[in-house]
Order: sequence, then structure tokens, then C-alpha cells
Amino acid sequence: LDVMLYYWDERDGPNFCGWWFGPKVGGDQVWAYHNSRSAMTPPTRGWKVPYDGPVDETFSIGPVGAAPQVPQVPQVPGFPAATPGSRQEQQAQMRLQHEQQRALQQQRIKEQEELKAKQQEMAARREEQARLVAERKQKEQESTSIIRMACQKIHIAKEETIQQLEQELYQTMQLHLPNCGFMMPKIREECEQVLLQTKKRLEDMARQKAIDEERKARMTEQAEKLVDDFNIKVAAAEEAAKMLTEKAEALTTIDTILQMSEKEIEQQNQVIQEAHKEANDRIKICHDYLQEYYMHMRVPDSPGQPPATVNVSLQKISERLTATTTDKDAILVKCSNCRKMADKKKEAQKVMEGINAKFKSYDSNKDGFLDKKEIIAYSKKEFKFPLAEKDVTKILKALELGTKGVPQSDFQKLKVRIGCLREKVLDDARRKKREARELELEGYKDEFKAKLTKLDESTESVEAEVKKVEDSMGEVKADTLKSFELKVKCEQAAALLKGAEEAVAKLKAKVTELRHGVQEDLKIWCLGESKFMDFKIQGFERRMAGLGRRQTQLEMGVKAKETREVDTCEKKVLAMLKHHQKAKSLSLEEMFKAVSKGDEEKVEKDAFLSFLTTCEKEEGAETFGPSELSTYFDSLDSEKEGFISKEHTLMLIRTLKKVIKETTLTDGPDVSSAAIVAKLEVGDVVELLSEPSEQGEMVRATCRSMRDGSEGWVTLKGNQGSTHLTDGGLLWRVQKETVLTEAFEETDAKADRKLRPGELIEVREWMRKDESGVMRMKCRAKMDGKVGWVTVVGNTGIVYLAVH
Repeated sequence: LDVMLYYWDERDGPNFCGWWFGPKVGGDQVWAYHNSRSAMTPPTRGWKVPYDGPVDETFSIGPVGAAPQVPQVPQVPGFPAATPGSRQEQQAQMRLQHEQQRALQQQRIKEQEELKAKQQEMAARREEQARLVAERKQKEQESTSIIRMACQKIHIAKEETIQQLEQELYQTMQLHLPNCGFMMPKIREECEQVLLQTKKRLEDMARQKAIDEERKARMTEQAEKLVDDFNIKVAAAEEAAKMLTEKAEALTTIDTILQMSEKEIEQQNQVIQEAHKEANDRIKICHDYLQEYYMHMRVPDSPGQPPATVNVSLQKISERLTATTTDKDAILVKCSNCRKMADKKKEAQKVMEGINAKFKSYDSNKDGFLDKKEIIAYSKKEFKFPLAEKDVTKILKALELGTKGVPQSDFQKLKVRIGCLREKVLDDARRKKREARELELEGYKDEFKAKLTKLDESTESVEAEVKKVEDSMGEVKADTLKSFELKVKCEQAAALLKGAEEAVAKLKAKVTELRHGVQEDLKIWCLGESKFMDFKIQGFERRMAGLGRRQTQLEMGVKAKETREVDTCEKKVLAMLKHHQKAKSLSLEEMFKAVSKGDEEKVEKDAFLSFLTTCEKEEGAETFGPSELSTYFDSLDSEKEGFISKEHTLMLIRTLKKVIKETTLTDGPDVSSAAIVAKLEVGDVVELLSEPSEQGEMVRATCRSMRDGSEGWVTLKGNQGSTHLTDGGLLWRVQKETVLTEAFEETDAKADRKLRPGELIEVREWMRKDESGVMRMKCRAKMDGKVGWVTVVGNTGIVYLAVH
């Protein structure tokens, strides 16, 4: 059970101010009350239980952890006080105390029930009061809304309804204003303001209406004058259009035009053009006048009123002007159409006259008919087509004419019949020619099919070539072969692949040549017939493309395997060189002479291979075959010169270390007494000149700095176990994009390719300065084996390479 102890101020009256004890702060249910207003902390005693009862001396509170106060049981009236004595007296006293406590408990329960009843009664009174207040507020809101709705009607009232609405507002206020409560003054003020504003608005509207009516009267008077003037101009345009219609009447019928001579037609056309120009001018005057004064010829219409008379008049006059313009243009179109139709009719009459004249020319006996002889003569001369007498008989029979001949009215039909006979003869000739051509093409088709069959047979040899390449590449097991063995297999496959590609190309060329040699009429046919060859060739080409990709993968595998084998071989070869140098106690120069067989400038391939075969080797060291050593030497001789330079050889023999922790170069082995020769920073490279030896708790050796050539003792391993130098110095990483060039001088060098950040390169010749102060080094790119010169540090201090 949660118990809350809190102080309540005088917000609800002085009778409720004080300390309270109950399950909820400010709740209706409380268990105890103390009327102290000065105590800053809850009082320990003097609490009323219940809140409106007497002070309960047995009720006390205190902070957690304090020693509890033993309450004294008050004397209950009617019970004798207990006194100490014998054991029976003590038991009697305890029974008496228990009875007193039970009596007190019953009294408290009764008081709590009475308190609860009082609290419920108070809650009911508060609920009733709240309900009455809510009803009053609702009634106030309803009365306020009714009055404001009446005000809203006043706000939108018109002049003819203002008096009635004002009277309704007064009646509404008399009925509902007393129910508005404290809002009554504000509502009354709002109603008065709405009445004043509405009356002022209506007065302003009345004044503006009078001004508008006066202005509208002036505008109407001005518009009527302009419309009358416009009406006069439109009437003049109508008169001009009417004159145009009368003058053009002669050229609006075909028969009239046919009866007129060309000169009369031209004269009449000139008259029409002049009348048309006059009508156009009058209409233009009307349009210009309308455009200029249109806004002044209209009067704004009043809302809810019929259109103004002057506006209706203007609309009708404008429609008359539009009709006049349309009629004027329609007259010219009608004249033009009639003239064209008359011209066509004249041409047709001329054609008919020519046909009639031709008929008469062949009617030698002038009987009005063309007999058989005259028909034969007409066909031979006009169409270069001789007719037989039986053909003429057929024509006459088809035309349902007697033996007398063809009259002039059927002369055109005769011409059509002769044309049909002539086309039939021509069709027969064309058919015979086509049949002969088809026989000829059949021969070409047979020849084409024979050649195509021969080519199809030749695809078996191409299939064999492609299959040979597939088998050859399928036999290559890259994982089990050495790089040189894989290279031989790859070269054999490349030769077979090239032969197969040539065979496929020849087959494709033969098919193309066969198609180009056919007749033009057979182009489409031969494409369809030889389509299967295209499918076969495409199949070969897809297979060859796959084989080409496989060949590329094999070549890349050869290079990758060569690189791995060369790296492996290089580590062992370098170990052999260093072991021989150590075993023979040779200096760098002496070691070079031993490898080069006495040559002062370079090491030949034979000398290099011979030395590696006969040099001192560690016990149990792996030996290499000639092919592996040859492959390794070829990787060193990237220029394919047959030798490697002295500088390159020395880079292989040198023992290089890279600095991984800052240290110093001293002039003696003892660090405590030696002087510092130079500082070595992280990334510097040194050449080991002697075998490392223990100097106390440190491992030290003599070294030469590759940066400035200074020599001295260097700590390889400190007395705390920290490592300062480690193997490395031949492998570098590109830090900033630069270029690989053929020549040492950067200004004269031709860029071979770009080196991207992150690429690894091997040192061939150590860096040195060129004429411009740039540090450059000869190296080999690990990615593709390109060899050239690259800038390590620019003349402005930019670093392009760093030790890997």
C-alpha cells in the first residue's frame, strides 16, 4: 500500500491548510490530518485520526531508521488502570490492555466509516455542483451562438432586408442575452458593432451605386453614338458587298462563262477585282473602327439585369459585319471554281473534237461507221498493232454491233477493245520470256546447290580443326605443370587455335563469295538456301571465341606461374649467393667477379648459370634445373640483352635491411662510448656490411646507409627485445601516381606507362640524382614486368615511392 505524506496550502481555504496523510496527494480519501502551518517537516505527534476527529496520541511518525516511540495506551473510560503485581495481575493487566486496544480499533473503524460517508457526501455535492456549472456553461454557449448567428445575418444583410433582420436581432437579444452570463457585455458590444458596420456598409454601397449609375449613363450615351457611327460604316460595307455580288453574277454559272470570250471574261474579272477591293476597303474600315472603339461601345452589364440595349445592338451589327466578310470571300471562291470547271469543260470539248476528227479521218467512205477494213487501218496506224479480220469480228460481236461497223458514239469502246487485245498479246510474250528466265534460273539454282553442298562437306575438316584445339586445351593441366612446360603447351595450343581461326575465316569467305556470284533475281533465294551455313559458321565462331578466352587464361596463368616460380627461385638463388659469399668470405666486388667469371661490367647468362651450378651450397639445399634457372635469368634480363648489368647484380648480392624503428648510426660497436654518425628514420634502407653480433644485450652490425652512403654500427635488436631493422629494401610501393620511363633523364624520357598508387616494384639499380635534382631509380613493375626509370623523390620534396 502506497502512503503519501504532504503539505497542502490555503488554495482551498484555511480549514484545509496543513499536513495530510493518505494514499494520494490531494485525493478525497485521507487517514490523518495535522493543522500545523509553521512546521517545515512533518510533525511527529498531534495528528487527528480521522482528519476531522480528535488527536490520536498513539499515532506518531518519524524518519526511517529512528528508534520507534512506544505509544502509551490511553485510559479507556470504564476500564480500571492496570497496576504491577503478581503474575496473575500482569496477565489481567495484559488482557485489559488487549480489550482497550480492541475498543480503540472498533472506535477507529467507526470513525473511518463516518469519514468515508462524509467524503462520499462531499463528492456527490461536488458532482452536482459541477453538473449545474456545466449546464449553465452549455446554456450560455447556446445563447451566445444564437445571438452571433443573428449577427452574422446582419453582417450580410442587404438594403431591403436590414430593417427586418435588425428587428429579429433585438428580439433574439431580449430572449437570450440574460442567459449569456459573464459574456453578456461582450455579446452586446459585438451586436452594436455589427449593426454600425452593416449600416455604414449599406450607406457606402448606396453612394457608390448612385455614382455607378451616373457613370453608366454617360458611358451609355457615348456608346450609342459610337454604335450608330459603326452601323453606318457596316451598312456601307454591306452595300459594297452587294455591288460585288451583282458584278460577279456573270461568272458564277458555267454556261454563262462558256458563252463568253476570253477577253470578255478578263474584262469581267477586272470589274470583279475592283469591286472586291472596294468591299475589302470598306470592311477594313469597319474592323479598324471596331478595334479602336470596341471598349467604348460596350456598357458593363449589371448583375441580375438583362444585357444593355447598346450591347445587344453592337452584337447584331458585328454579326452583320462577319456575314458580309464571309459572303464577300465566298463570291470570289465561287467565281474561281466556276472558271475552273468551265476550263475543264472546254478541254473536254477539245478532246472530244479531236476524237471525232480522228474518227472522221479513218471513216474513208464517210458513212458514219468504221467497217472492218477501216478498223484494221486504225489499229495498225494508231497502236502499231495489226488486227486480223477474225479479231475485228470478235470486237464487233462483243460491242453488239452489226456488220455495218462501229458508229462514232462507240469509238471509245473500240479503242478499249483494241487495247485489251494488244495487252493480251503482250502478256503472252511476257509469259514466254518469264518461263524462259525461270528455266535459266533453275540451272543457276542447281549449280548453286552443288557448290553449297561442296562447302557443307568442307565443314567437316573445319570441325576437325576446332575439335583438335579443344582437345589440346582440355589436356592442359595447369596445376601439375611447371611454367616452362605450361608455356610449351600454351604455344602449341595457340598455333592450333590460329590454324582453326584461319579455317573458319576461309569457310566464311567462301560462303560470302558464293552468295555474291549469284544472279540478282536469286539473291533472296540463295540467302534462304545457305542459312544453315550461317548457323554452322556462327557455331564455329562461338566455339573459337570461347577457345580464345581459354587461351588468354592459359597465357595469364603462364605469366602468373612464372612470377610465382621466379619469386620462389629468387629467394633460393639469393640465399645461395649470400651463402657462397659468407663461405668464401668474399667482398662485394670479389663476389661479383666470381659470378661474372672475370667480366668487369656485366654478367652473361652462361656465366650466371654456371656459377649457380658450381657455387657453395648449404647442406640439403634444393637444386634447380637448367630450365628453371634460365627462366629466372630471363626475368632479370627484361631487355633480352643476354646479360645483366653490374649494378643490377650487386643489388642482388647486397644484403639490405629496412628501418622499422628510429635508430642511429655510430662509429663504434659500444653504444655508450660511440659517437653518432647519422640518424636512421623509419623507411630508410641500409646495406649490411658485416654479420650481426651480440654487443652486450643488443645485436649490432656494421651497415651503410643507402640514402647518403654513411657507414657505422647499427642496432638490429635492442636490449628490451625491440626490433629496429628487418629484411627488405628491394620491394617498393607506389605512394603517388607517377610514370615509368625508358631513359634516366626525365626530360628526355618517353613515358612507358603510368604507375598507380599501391603498385609494387622491384629495385634494379639504386636511386641517384639527375641534372634537375630528382632522385630516380631503375625498377621492374611486379604487375606486368615492365622495366624502366621512375622518380622516387621530386625536386620539391614530393615522395612518390616508399619501401614496402
